[in-house]
Amino acid sequence: MSYCINPNCPKPTNPDNILFCQACGSELLVEGQFRVVQPLGTGGFATTYEVEEAGVAKVLKVLTLNNDKAIALFHQEAEVLQQLNHPGIPNVDPDGYFTYTPRENPDPIHCLVMEEIEGENLEEWLEKRGNRPIRQKLALKWLRQLVDILQEVHQKNFFHRDIKPSNIMLRPDGQLALIDFGTVKEITATFLASQNQRGTVLFSRGYAPIEQENGHTVPQSDFFALGRTFVHLLTGKHPLDMYDPYTSQLQWQPETENLHPDLIAFLEQLMARLYRDRPENTAMIFEQLDQLEQRIYIPPPVSATAATATSASPATPPKTAKSAAKRPKFIAGGTMGTFLITWVVSALAVLLTASIVAGLAIKGFVAALIAAAIFGIVNAIVRPILVLFTLPLTILTLGLFLLV
Repeated sequence: MSYCINPNCPKPTNPDNILFCQACGSELLVEGQFRVVQPLGTGGFATTYEVEEAGVAKVLKVLTLNNDKAIALFHQEAEVLQQLNHPGIPNVDPDGYFTYTPRENPDPIHCLVMEEIEGENLEEWLEKRGNRPIRQKLALKWLRQLVDILQEVHQKNFFHRDIKPSNIMLRPDGQLALIDFGTVKEITATFLASQNQRGTVLFSRGYAPIEQENGHTVPQSDFFALGRTFVHLLTGKHPLDMYDPYTSQLQWQPETENLHPDLIAFLEQLMARLYRDRPENTAMIFEQLDQLEQRIYIPPPVSATAATATSASPATPPKTAKSAAKRPKFIAGGTMGTFLITWVVSALAVLLTASIVAGLAIKGFVAALIAAAIFGIVNAIVRPILVLFTLPLTILTLGLFLLV
């Protein structure tokens, strides 16, 4: 199918084997090389179409507003994309910008052909998965990818000004791409020095910082939008759905699960109200991400003292509270059964000894010494007697001595 991009065409669909629209007579082979296949969507001040050039799919962006300011911004987007060279940014050929004049229409249409980014934007992707939030690990991975793209943009003295999930494409291989550079602005020393002058007010509510809403955009404005974008991805909710007008705060943390406190603090810094409180540049963000991942994923090192103590007795399992409770301890360190057996055996030994001594008619002090010696030998063999049982056994020994 061939699609006519004449905005006044009554029937834009046509067969793909003709060169002129059957309804309005406009050229279907745009610029003599691009055949428009179908419209992709309309947003801002432009409409996008899928086109083919020698069998290669590309994207055609057509300006829908015909005023000087819109034309200047559209032309600026083409110039910026032609200067940027990054796999996460759509590529534009040097002759990718041109004008197209439909039949019987005196006003030319401004067009921009660029690389087609396969996949879906993150807003659509999130909706198709039921707005289920992404996990922390994926958030850190995507943060690195987007900061890498922003580094390319900022180093060429531009900033994006409209970072949000719908302007981020997720490719089938899992890589991200940043699109829609229609609001991009050049960073110049004159601009940064004249922030008291109101600039062009272009922003998306919920993602833009206060200085951008007031027409004073700075490079750190992109960092604010980046933080708000990840709040959306980590909660599954648009930032404005979590805004508290009474406190003028974004109540997003209760909507998350299992986020590391340091990641929360990092995103809060990106979204600081004053741009001076945000990271200064992308290099600083990369440094913070390195430190953040170390604290989250790398366990703290084991101290030398703990390692020595562990290696000194590897075969000795630690005593648990459960195993220690199996055998109640007493004063001498033994168990109740052991002490009872010791006490009974020792007492019988003393009685037996006394009987033998009495039967042999050994009287007096000698008999007591013999009884005490036998008692000591038996006691040493079986187990040391508790201090608690020493007194009754001593009394028993003395009693036997008196009997003998």
